[in-house]
Amino acid sequence: MKHFFCILLIAALTLCIFVGCNDSTGTSSTAATASTMESAAETTASAAETTTEAATDTTAAAAETTTEAATDTTAEAPATQPASLGNSSELLEGLTLEDAAIVIDGVLYKSEDPYSLLVENGWDFNFEDYNIDEDYVLNKGEYIYSTVHLKNPTKYGDKYANPEITIGFINNADTVKPLKECSIHGIEVDGSHGFRRFEDDPNEEVSCYDFEIIKGLRRGSSMEDVKAAWGEPKDVYVADGDDYHYEQLTYQGDHVTYKLKVFTKPEIGLQGVSISDTRNWTR
Repeated sequence: MKHFFCILLIAALTLCIFVGCNDSTGTSSTAATASTMESAAETTASAAETTTEAATDTTAAAAETTTEAATDTTAEAPATQPASLGNSSELLEGLTLEDAAIVIDGVLYKSEDPYSLLVENGWDFNFEDYNIDEDYVLNKGEYIYSTVHLKNPTKYGDKYANPEITIGFINNADTVKPLKECSIHGIEVDGSHGFRRFEDDPNEEVSCYDFEIIKGLRRGSSMEDVKAAWGEPKDVYVADGDDYHYEQLTYQGDHVTYKLKVFTKPEIGLQGVSISDTRNWTR
């Protein structure tokens, strides 16, 4: 009997140990699972944070690139295109006939601007071509009509057939001044020089400058363009030749006169402008 009870006790202890081991294993497994889930959560959060930072950096970089591209595009934008008929480009906005103004190759010139402005842009003449000394002067109020021809050898060459512009001079200072320190007094342009050919090479065409006057008229404007913008002229002079036909339209302001040389061929159009300012003639 005693022996039987011993066997029973051993069996009970064995059962307790077995149950205890199972409970310990379950607790350990649960703890391991919790630890694994916590680790996974941390990994997911870290990955999410990394993804957010990457997305933020990518968005910022894309925005910066877009901004830089927009800035570069703006910086490389072409210059303002010529205004449409009836509208002056920016340099001529707000000016009238009385301002005696013309734009040549993108530079604005007006009556009584300093001659040095033309020189700065490549236009000049040689004294010896007019048999006068370089110390030639004008007294106060003296002027020269538009008879001085300027070349731009750097841009257009200096052969006879190359384009030129013609100006007059006036001394509007209170003292005697050297001629080239005086001001512009009248100006003429003639784009038809661009249709000439060199005598030594008849196949070589001559390039020419561009010009524009108020109300959107520019080199090449048609007769219809001119009259639509400026109305009917005060006077019309018709010139006919073997290979040309043009009309010179005179528009008279209070003090300033414009004479526009318009070829009737539509592919040629406006080629010449002569501007004179009579305010200075009565000083």
